[in-house]
Amino acid sequence: MFKRVKLGTRIGMGFAALVIIAIGLGGLAIWDMNSVRTESTKMSDEFVPEVNLASTLQRDALLTMYNMRGYAFSEEDKYLELGLEKLQAVKKQLADAQDLAARSPHLVKLRAATDELQANVAKYEALTQQTKASLAGIVETRSQLDAAAKLYLDQCYAFLEDQSNAMQNEIKAEGAEAVPADELLERFAKITLVNEIVDVGNDTRIKCFKAQALRNLAMVDEGLKNFPPFGTSSTRCARSPACRRTSTRSIRRKQPPPTTNPR
Repeated sequence: MFKRVKLGTRIGMGFAALVIIAIGLGGLAIWDMNSVRTESTKMSDEFVPEVNLASTLQRDALLTMYNMRGYAFSEEDKYLELGLEKLQAVKKQLADAQDLAARSPHLVKLRAATDELQANVAKYEALTQQTKASLAGIVETRSQLDAAAKLYLDQCYAFLEDQSNAMQNEIKAEGAEAVPADELLERFAKITLVNEIVDVGNDTRIKCFKAQALRNLAMVDEGLKNFPPFGTSSTRCARSPACRRTSTRSIRRKQPPPTTNPR
């Protein structure tokens, strides 16, 4: 049957088929281009901003932790200020991420992640304030420790100087003012006890500061073990009649002689 069709008709049918094929290919290309446009719009409006926000958020979070760690180790306020500045940047990035997730129907995971991150950031901010308060308390306690140690050592050295001067005078005394040997030994025993108390105090201070420098609380426990020897040394002297006698004699020698009223 096709052989009976005229040549012109055949040529027309061929051109018609080509036109139909071209129209089909054009329609397919338009459909594909619309699909590409949809995907490219989704990428430019949703996925690319998501990646950008995630990268910026990660950087600001790492800088926040870095500066807060520097503050915890160095106790310098400049690191705290930088850490709080970066923390505010993290909160801003999270707010932007929540806005992006709210207007982007395809970013389902981002919406869930931002809710979790928001809660964790709030916890981190609370811990940051606790760290600031704790370090301020440590600084205040350290000042109290220094003041107490200074008072302790000042009194020990003042007492030691008094006893050393008294012993020198007793050694130089001659004649009726000569001091018996047993009393000199008593004075020497007191000087030895005071030196022991000073040594224990210095050892306690060293262990305390090493514990802070090395962040080893076990050394604080070692320093606390020195407190019973404090009491042992002081009560050993306080309960000794010889020590009380030499101390009283030293105080009496410092007092001015009584004056008599003229008649």
